[in-house]
Order: sequence, then structure tokens, then C-alpha cells
Amino acid sequence: MEIYAAYFIALTCFNLALFTRQHLLVRPKTPSHTSPEEEAEDEESISLADLPHSPDKQAVWDFKRIYFGVYILATAADWLQGPYIYTLYHDAKALPEPTVAALFTTGFIAAAVSASFTENLAVPPTTHSLSPSTEEKDHQQQSSSSAQATYRDILRDRRLLALVFTTTAFEGSMYLFVFFWSPALKAARASSASARGISLENGGENVPGLPFGLIFASFMSAMMLGSMATSAMNLTSNLKISSRLTLHTVALAAIALIIPVLAKASETGVFWAFAWFETCVGMYFPAMSKLKSEVVEERVRGKVYGMMRVPLNLFVVLALGSTKEGDAYRDTMFRTAGSLLLIAFVVIARYLD
Repeated sequence: MEIYAAYFIALTCFNLALFTRQHLLVRPKTPSHTSPEEEAEDEESISLADLPHSPDKQAVWDFKRIYFGVYILATAADWLQGPYIYTLYHDAKALPEPTVAALFTTGFIAAAVSASFTENLAVPPTTHSLSPSTEEKDHQQQSSSSAQATYRDILRDRRLLALVFTTTAFEGSMYLFVFFWSPALKAARASSASARGISLENGGENVPGLPFGLIFASFMSAMMLGSMATSAMNLTSNLKISSRLTLHTVALAAIALIIPVLAKASETGVFWAFAWFETCVGMYFPAMSKLKSEVVEERVRGKVYGMMRVPLNLFVVLALGSTKEGDAYRDTMFRTAGSLLLIAFVVIARYLD
């Protein structure tokens, strides 16, 4: 049996244990008794944040059905093709690594462009009594002044600048990891085979191939493990705890990306370093979401989040756009990502912790 099957089973068992502890062994709080008038008033004023605790079970179920139905389909479509992008282009189509990186960058840019348009779809329509020309003119003036104010807010607020840098460093490293994990593990398997005395033919074509689907499933299990552990230990209950969690997560992620450079001859070491990084990804997003919600004002949240992605997109495009064939550039990218995460650790400790 492929050893990666055992890794996947182990990670899945940890997830099942956490799920059992969180949802089956811990009893939910008994809802307080309220009068019919109070219940009616509560149902009318339910916000999205309070929906999970709403007494209206049908509303909760309807929201879950609609949201998770769409989310699962979209995520499944992305994850099903995720393990095979690199190996399809590089191995099956025999394309050089810079070309594969260019194709990956094209998909990344397309996602970034579409995200900028879909942001406005979440804004509910409103009615106006102004004439169309006056309304359009006022809207343009308000949008321009709001954008200028948002830029000024980001440049003046050191906490926002810290969030921008941390987002760029961590999520940029995550996107680079998505591209480089396949060739890194292939190189580690070839190095391990060579260390065992197996002669490599035609660049290691005689070495058994990797089960990319099983490896990717293990990474997703590791990410889910990080997310569930964060939820089970209630590590995002307030700003201080979330900032401390982000601080530790960034440091652990930096170590996880440097290990494949130092221990590239160990296939097992490289795999578990990557699984470690994915666990950090699962812990990062709940903590960062809490930090953003506390630091960024709700009225400008959409614009600020969009602006925060500009340096992230530039970093990923430049890093992938300069990709070169071979292990040296990949090691350089892992070192760069790890170094940026260590700098982010210092920035968080200085301005957010």
C-alpha cells in the first residue's frame, strides 16, 4: 500500500476525532425561554452574524442549504483539478516549467479580475428619487472621494499596513505553494531513490510516480485539521487571541516552507512540511478574518479588502512570471516566501499583537 494512504487515513482520523469532540460530545447551550412577542421581534431583527443562533430553525436550514450547496460545488470543481494542473502541463504535455507557470498565472489573473467585478454584486440595490444624470454624477463623486479616503486610511493606519503585508506574505506564499508542491515532491522522491542506490534514468522516469490525488487529499485534510482545531479551542474569540494565533501561525508556516529546502532529499520530510503548512493555512484564515473584521470599518470593508489584494496579486504574478526550469528557482521561491513570513511575524508582533 502506498504510504500516502496511511498518511491520509491518519489525518482523517484526527479530523473525525475533533469533529466528534466538537459536535457530538459537547452539548449545545439550552436556549432561554422568551415570550412570543420577543421571539417575533428577534426574528425580525436577525442579522447574518446571529443566524446560527437564531430560534428560527427553518431560516438557518434554508441559509445552509443555499450557501453550502453553491460553496461545495465551486470548491469541489477547484479542488478536483488542483492536484493535476502541473503534472498535466509539464509531464503529459511536455511543456517547460516557465510555460506552465505562465498558464497558471493566466488563471490566477482571471480569478483576480472576476473577483473585482463580483464584489459589487453583494451590494443590495437601492431606490433613488434623483434624475439619472444627477444620480450618476453624485455616485461617481462619492465613489472617488470614498476611494481616496480609503487609500489615505490604509497609508495612515499602521495596523492596516501590517494586515496588508501579512496578507501578501502568507497568501502569496500559499499561491506559490499550490504551484511548486508537485515538482518539489517529485524531486524529493527522485533524490530519495538516488540515496537508496537506485540509478535514475532520463531524469528519474524509472522512479514510480506520485499519487497526486491522494497527496492533495491529505493536504486538504491537514488544512481542515487546522481549521477545526482553531474552532474547537475557540482561538478567534477576540482580537488579542486572534492576533496571537496569527503570529504563531505565520512563524510555523515560515518554518514549514524552509524545511523542503534544507531536507529536500527526504520525501517524507518534504511531505510533512507541506502538510504542516496546510495546517497553518487552516488556522490562518479564521484568525485573519477576525483581525480584518476588528481592524477594518464595515462601511469601507469591501474597498479595503479589494485594495489589500493589489500587492498580493502583483507579488504572485511577478514570482510566477519569472519562473525558471530546475530546482534552484523553486528553492529560491521557498526561501523568499519563508523570509517574508518571518518579516510578517515581526510586523504582527510590532503592530497587531
